[in-house]
Amino acid sequence: MPTRTTKPGPGRRRSLLTRAGLGVALTAGSLAGLAMATTSAAAAAGDPTWYVAPSPTGSGTSGGSCAAPGFNTIAGAVAAAASGDTVDVCPGTYTTSVTISGKAITLNGSVSTTAATIEATGLPEGIVVEGAAAAGSTVEGFTVTGSAGEGILVEGTTDVAVSDNTVTGNDTACVPETTENDCGEGIHLEAVTDSIVSRNTSEDNSGGILLDDGVPAGSIGVSAFGGATAFSGPTSGNVVVGNIAVNNVWDCGITLPSHNSLAAPGGVPDPSAGGVFDNTVEGNVSENNGIDGGGGSGVLVAAPFPGTAAYSNTIEDNIVQGNGQAGITIHSHAPAQDTNGNQIIDNTVGQNAVGESVAGTGVFSTGSPSAGDSDAGDPATTGILVYSAVDHLTGTVIQGNAVSGNYYGIWTSNTDTSGISANTFSGATVATYAEPAPGSGYVLAGSDGGIFALGSAPFWGSAPAAAGTVVGLAETSDGGGYWVASSTGAVANFGDAAPLGSLAGKKLVAPVVGIAGTPDGHGYWLVASDGGVFGFGDAAFHGSMGGKKLVKPVVGMAGTPDGGGYWLVASDGGVFSFGDAAYHGSMGGKALVKPVVGLAPTADGGGYWEVASDGGVFSFGDATYRGSLGGKKLDAPVVGIAAPA
Repeated sequence: MPTRTTKPGPGRRRSLLTRAGLGVALTAGSLAGLAMATTSAAAAAGDPTWYVAPSPTGSGTSGGSCAAPGFNTIAGAVAAAASGDTVDVCPGTYTTSVTISGKAITLNGSVSTTAATIEATGLPEGIVVEGAAAAGSTVEGFTVTGSAGEGILVEGTTDVAVSDNTVTGNDTACVPETTENDCGEGIHLEAVTDSIVSRNTSEDNSGGILLDDGVPAGSIGVSAFGGATAFSGPTSGNVVVGNIAVNNVWDCGITLPSHNSLAAPGGVPDPSAGGVFDNTVEGNVSENNGIDGGGGSGVLVAAPFPGTAAYSNTIEDNIVQGNGQAGITIHSHAPAQDTNGNQIIDNTVGQNAVGESVAGTGVFSTGSPSAGDSDAGDPATTGILVYSAVDHLTGTVIQGNAVSGNYYGIWTSNTDTSGISANTFSGATVATYAEPAPGSGYVLAGSDGGIFALGSAPFWGSAPAAAGTVVGLAETSDGGGYWVASSTGAVANFGDAAPLGSLAGKKLVAPVVGIAGTPDGHGYWLVASDGGVFGFGDAAFHGSMGGKKLVKPVVGMAGTPDGGGYWLVASDGGVFSFGDAAYHGSMGGKALVKPVVGLAPTADGGGYWEVASDGGVFSFGDATYRGSLGGKKLDAPVVGIAAPA
């Protein structure tokens, strides 16, 4: 059973939860009963309180009430308050932006049952808490709306509480979001430690809640995000608990990305420099986020550049459904970074990665043809996804989650799967799918459309072509899909393989017997049993055996790595080379148990495999033998072979 040793220590976690008024046993079902108004901690301790109301005059003094306030502007009261004071903001709408800097105060917008509203239209942010001297501040009980960037921004500080706020309709400068994600979101913690975000509603912003480690000068992220940030450093020990992040359609509900390429130089974490680590995301509801534009997950942990680090975070007891990408997602995009040791525990995950209903329209719905995660090569609705483009991820725990309504319950790529246990699934076509790192394997196709993946080759689905007997298979250049061809020239596509045309409905001299894709995935060739070759998309013609006398009929073909040639293979194992395709030997003239039915080249074109109808595999040149189905009982004969690049 995997351990939870990377969770925040019991003492720290208990004190943060107690401060939020939640105790230590928060469950998703108890969210509705949480008190939405709090008593100012500063007032209870006898510290000075400064009242603000939208009345024409103010005395400029502390104390008073909403009927007799000391200030009619929040900025005036904040400027007058000292560290430890409370600014009580009475009900009303304040057209302003508020900054807490150089002192630690409690800014309280829940003086009565009606929250104070900060209307920040045309302003960079609604409320800002910044700098080391603001450590220990609290922002509670406000409605914040209209800002060009974040509704509430906390940066370069520690021990801050953001609680019981409604943050809606912010990030207006980022809608529609057409550049890098993480525009600011409704609530944003940047280079912040040991703080709490609790019981807030973040709705109808570009994204919901964001925790990141900033972009220091000289780091890779400067060019990607348009400049360095005012603060950068570790974002750790924070608790995001009991929040509602919904309908933030341009980005994720809750996001924990590292943008600081100094956080893990060479892939080794430097916690003093940066990183997003040891944070807890617990008991939140994240629904219907990221369903427009570039899309977004319910909860995302990510590292985009070399040197970034988002590790050892805990995502627990959340309700996540209806988001544009996988409900809970871990993305690792580059080498020399750290996204290890993240834990996904006891969450309730409905259908996610729902995709656009019509590709390119920005309208998403369940069952969409663009569902999934294009970065990971995931083609369908998915509950939980862990993806690494380069480095093998370790220490990931996915345990005790209830996942429903997805094609893939859990999808992992290039990830140690030993930490996956005790999850439950309902309505999943594939409960758990693990895609290993690409490089050594191949895919076999049966005449009934059945697919067999051997070695590291990924599986994208099995189905017969629209008409005729299945005769061949070709994989896309990125290994994210394949085409299956039938004897009539019909072509079916799976994964990221695009429909590029076929011979279906055309009169053929001889039946189609094979298919081969071009290197860039934008074309393919079909070959007939008489050696005739037909190109689609960007597949160029390099010659054929059409009209020539053959000892045995052609049964398949394969293109060279650069698309400048192809091989044809006959049923006796004879190989014919065209264009820049080199001859490496064949089974021609050798005794065969069953006839050869297909050929696949190695990544460099320095060799190829032949496969027989009984699943026997023969290797030539630099092709390495990886196993076969020879001697095994098959429901239908094997008809083709393909190898990932």
